[in-house]
Amino acid sequence: MPEGFLALEAFVRGAALTAENVRAAAPHDARASECNTQIVTEECPCRDTLAAVRRFHAALADALELALERMLSDVACDVLARELRLAPAEIATIAARALDEAANEVPVSVRAHPDETHRLTDLGVPVIADSALRRGDVALDVQSGSIDVSLGARLACVVAHCGR
Repeated sequence: MPEGFLALEAFVRGAALTAENVRAAAPHDARASECNTQIVTEECPCRDTLAAVRRFHAALADALELALERMLSDVACDVLARELRLAPAEIATIAARALDEAANEVPVSVRAHPDETHRLTDLGVPVIADSALRRGDVALDVQSGSIDVSLGARLACVVAHCGR
């Protein structure tokens, strides 16, 4: 690499450049020094381009983060859907865990898909068939409201913890 070479990455990352350290990096090549000095001046024609590159980089990083989050969620949904086809959700265990986690609340009822209500008879709480829920979904009704324990809510929680 020639003396006085300034990597674009260092420049874009905001390397602290001054006319003095540019001259110090290339003392023997006056043209390179003059050119590099121009980069750090206010009138530099590259200034707007580099600002646009920084904005593009930030936008690209944001888009990548969002795409990865969606992709992780899609993969998790596909895996869970396959697993649920092979073996149905343990709806009684899910409901019992929800009741345990909401121990400070007074449970009023548990809602589940009509095809799965027969699996929830041993909870000690009234069970309501709710056709708006999908198989594997549970909603716990308490005095202060409702707690969503649906597959989507549980998956969102898992994805949120995976992203950390």
